[in-house]
Amino acid sequence: MILFVLFFGLNIYASKIDSLENKIKTEKQDTLKIKLLYQLSKELYRNRDFKKALSCNEQRLALVKKAGTPRDLVVAYSNIGTCYNELAFYDKAIAFYYKALQTSDKYKIHDDKIHANIFRSIGSSYDNLNNSDLAQIYYTRSLEIYKKMKSEPGIANGLSELGIIYDKEKKYTEALRNYRQANRLYIKLQDAEGCFSTNNNIGLLYQNTKRYDSALYFYNKCVDIANQMKADYLLIPARLNLGNLYNMTGKYALAYSNISQGLALAESQAELPMIQKGYEYLSDYYSKVKDFAQAYKYLDKSSVLKDSLYSSEMNSKTAEMQAKYEFEKNEADNERLQHENVSQSLALSQKTSLIHWLILTLVLIILASAAIIRNTRIKKKTAEELRAKNLEIEKQKKELESLVATKDKFFSIIAHDLKSPFNSLLGFSDLLYESFSELDDNEKIEYIAQIHKASQGLYDLLENLLQWSRTQMGKMEWNPEKVDMEKIFTNSLSILQIGLNNKNIHIESNFQSNTYVYCDLNMALTIVRNILSNALKFTPHDGKIKIQSEVTDHFVKYTITDNGMGISEENQKKLFQIDEKIKTNGTDGETGTGLGLILCNEFVKNNKGKIWIESESGKGSSFNFTLPVYQAS
Repeated sequence: MILFVLFFGLNIYASKIDSLENKIKTEKQDTLKIKLLYQLSKELYRNRDFKKALSCNEQRLALVKKAGTPRDLVVAYSNIGTCYNELAFYDKAIAFYYKALQTSDKYKIHDDKIHANIFRSIGSSYDNLNNSDLAQIYYTRSLEIYKKMKSEPGIANGLSELGIIYDKEKKYTEALRNYRQANRLYIKLQDAEGCFSTNNNIGLLYQNTKRYDSALYFYNKCVDIANQMKADYLLIPARLNLGNLYNMTGKYALAYSNISQGLALAESQAELPMIQKGYEYLSDYYSKVKDFAQAYKYLDKSSVLKDSLYSSEMNSKTAEMQAKYEFEKNEADNERLQHENVSQSLALSQKTSLIHWLILTLVLIILASAAIIRNTRIKKKTAEELRAKNLEIEKQKKELESLVATKDKFFSIIAHDLKSPFNSLLGFSDLLYESFSELDDNEKIEYIAQIHKASQGLYDLLENLLQWSRTQMGKMEWNPEKVDMEKIFTNSLSILQIGLNNKNIHIESNFQSNTYVYCDLNMALTIVRNILSNALKFTPHDGKIKIQSEVTDHFVKYTITDNGMGISEENQKKLFQIDEKIKTNGTDGETGTGLGLILCNEFVKNNKGKIWIESESGKGSSFNFTLPVYQAS
C-alpha cells in the first residue's frame, strides 16, 4: 500500500532555471546574487533536482555569511536541511534545521512562519527516521504555531501529517479525525492535491482496519480527483492502491485492470518506487490466480528494481540482444542446410552472410561486455558510498550513545547529591518539630544552623544545576563586555567573608593594575564565585588564599592558590568531567558535587579562555584560568 504525503507536482522549469543560472553568472553584487540563488534553489527543488538545489543553497549560504541578513542565514540553513531531507541524509537535515533555530534565537528573529516551517521539517526528518515520538512532538509544535497564525494551509498540512503518525502507530480513531479535519480545510481552500492526499490516506486506514467498502469509496474518490486534475503522478498511486484492494477482496479482474493501468503510468513517468510497487502487486495477483510462473517473474522484477534499476535495464537489453542473435543465427543455419546443393556463388553469398552475422555477434558481445563493466563500476561506486555513509552513521550513533551514557551517570550523581541535603533538612526539622520543648536553646541554635547550612548547599547546587542546564539547551546568552575582574574578585570575597572569618583565612591579592578582560559579566561572576568557594572549602583554619593576575599573549591569567589539602593526580583528571564524582569533604566537612567546576570549565571555554589545575596532595592547589584582554576599538 502507498501512504501519500503531500508534495509538489513534477513540473519542468528548464527555461526558467537556465535564465536564472545565466543571470547569476553575470551578477556582480552579492545581495542581488543571494536573491537569484534563492529563486534558483526553489525552481530546482520544484523540478526535484535536489542535488543541484543543495549545491545552490550551499553557494547562497557562503554569500549570506558575507553579505546577508540574519533572516537570510536562518532561511539558508533551513533550505539546506530540506535538501538533505529529500536526499535521505536525515541526520544532516536535522542538524541544519537546529542551526536555523539556534541562529533565529541568537538574533531574536520572531517569525512564526519560519519557525512553524522548521518545526514541520524536523518532524518530517524524524518521521523518515521512524522516530514517531519526536516526529509527533515537532509536528504538534508546528501545528500550534499555524493555529496561532490562523494559517489554514499550514493547519491542514499539520493535521494531515499528524494523522499519518497516528496511522503508523495504529491509533486509527485519532488518525481518522485528523484526516477528516484536514480534508475539510483542503476543500475550503480548493486544494485538489490536498484532498487527494487525505482521501488516499483515509482509504488506506479503512483498508488496514478491514473496512473494505469504505476504503473502496475513498480510493475511487482519489481516481476522480486525479482524473479531474489530469495529474498522472496522482493517478499512479490511486490505481495501484485500488488494484491492491481488489486483490485483497478477490475481485481479480478489477485488480489486474487497475494495477496494469497504474504500472503503465508509472513506467511512462519513470516513477521507480511506484514501478516496484506495481510489480509487487502484479506478483501477488498472479499468485492468487495460481499463475506461479508469472508470480515469480514479477516478484523477481520487484526485487531487482529495489537493488538497481540501471542493472535491470542493462541486463534486459543484453538478454534481448543475445536472444535476437540466437534466433537470427538459427535462421541462417537453416537456410544454409536447405541450400547445400545450390551453386558455389550462392554458397559464397551464404558465407559472406555468415561473416556479417559473426561481425554482428562480435559487436553485440562488445556492447554487452561494456554494459556489464559499466554496471559493475556503478554498483561498486554505490556500495562504497553506502559503506561510507553507514560508517558515518555508526560513528554518530556511538558518539550519541556515549553522550547519553555520560549524562545519565551525571544525573544519577546529581540525584544522589540532591538527596543528601534533603535528608539533613528533614532530619533536623523533624527533631525540632518533635522535640522542640525538650531542647535547650543551644541545641535549637545548632539544629537551625545545620538546616541553614543544608539549605545553602542545596541552593548553591540548584543554582549551578540551573546554569549548567541552560548552557546545555543553548539558552545561556553570551554578552561579552569590558569587565574589571579585580572588582569581581572583591565582590565575591565580600559574599564569602563569613566563611573566611570562621576559618580565619588570610587573603593575599596581587592584581596587575589597569587591566580589563573581554567576557560575559555573569559568567565571570560564576567562575570566580565557584573557584573561591572551592578554595575556602579545602583551606584549613588559619590558612591562606593567594590571588594574582598577569598578562600573557593577549590574555589575562588568573591564579587562585590555597595551602589546603591538595588534589591527587587521579582526582585532577576527574575534576571537569560530568560523569565523575570526587568524594572529598572540605576541612570542616563541607560537601559538594563538583558541578561548580564543570560550570567554570564551560564558561571559561565559552569566553575563549582556558582553565587548568596544578596541585599535589597535602600541599595545596592552584586553579588557573585565562580570559581575553579587552582591547578598545
